[in-house]
Amino acid sequence: MRKDSYTGAGSSGCQVMSSGGGSLNLPPFDLENWLIRCKSARINLDHSGAPSPYADGFNPNVDQYDTDDYELEERLIELIASTYRIEKENVALCFGAQNANYIAFRATLKSRDLVAIESPTYMPIKVLATSICKVFDLDRDPSHDFHFSEKGIEECIRRGAKAVVLTNLHNPSASSLSNETLMNILEITSRKKIVVICDEIYREMHYGNPPDPVATLSNNAISVSGLTKLYGLGDLRVGWAIAPPEIASRINLLRLYIAYRLPARSVAVAIEAIKRRNWFRERMLHIAMRNLVVLKEWLEKESRVSCKLPQGGLMTLLKLPAEVDDMKFSEYLLDRFSTAVCPGRYFGIKNHIRVTFSCTTADFKSGLENISMALDNFCV
Repeated sequence: MRKDSYTGAGSSGCQVMSSGGGSLNLPPFDLENWLIRCKSARINLDHSGAPSPYADGFNPNVDQYDTDDYELEERLIELIASTYRIEKENVALCFGAQNANYIAFRATLKSRDLVAIESPTYMPIKVLATSICKVFDLDRDPSHDFHFSEKGIEECIRRGAKAVVLTNLHNPSASSLSNETLMNILEITSRKKIVVICDEIYREMHYGNPPDPVATLSNNAISVSGLTKLYGLGDLRVGWAIAPPEIASRINLLRLYIAYRLPARSVAVAIEAIKRRNWFRERMLHIAMRNLVVLKEWLEKESRVSCKLPQGGLMTLLKLPAEVDDMKFSEYLLDRFSTAVCPGRYFGIKNHIRVTFSCTTADFKSGLENISMALDNFCV
């Protein structure tokens, strides 16, 4: 593990006032800039959520719901609590999972705290934590399926970490932490009352039985999720955190002060979506299974890259040949072949690219063929 912080590589970031009265420097949001640049791509292998469900028969009748935002939020909270088999006092609504991560950090961390952030990870998680407190990397080992070592978790205790932040399924590798592994982590961290905060936006996209939410396994854990990935409903900006009642209450209060209540229509659609959770999961699995066949066939022929097959989701992490720069390769692939992937450096792992397969099978085949043709120009 090493002390580290994310530094952007693009245009200058911004400076705002922190709650302590000092200035808060945020790096440029290079990942977002890259996603915007990729919007023109003919083949998009950089969209990790399921496609929008409306064309596939999800047409919720939201006119049946009262437009009172408070009553709708209460219904959504009760539904989420029932789904997780917890009390409603453990549920806090937020404006998407990313907002839930940030408010959970704000509700539990102080500026003097030291926090362990998994590496590699989704870049905004690390940036948001760094804006609040000090962070250091907790390595996920690519040679061991991107799992943590027990020694690494013990190091968190030695260094006095107040929290451990991770994702499950892991973003960007789609590796899964089992319930046994999670319980081992929670047992170690609970000795020193270290909070475990887990972004579980991909959890229910596991190909087998999804691991349990960490918040249901321990009283020193917070689970974060939302409707963006499994449901393909990122436009709603509905997310939540599952936490001990006193923390959930603080998260709810912070959310109300920052942005007040979620839009009534978004909440109504969210209720209907969660009611059809099994349909959304079956839909995602159908997309994944047909495209995993294509991925496996391509990997058998394309020996210049390697990857651990995902355990869930609609993404995989490809390791490029040693001499290939992930940023230059991704730019070349986009400009020359109109095919979008995500450079690994945006997750803290250079020489890799994250490739998603939420698209049609025909587009996925073409996209992989384009990756091979692009490699021809880098590996001569």
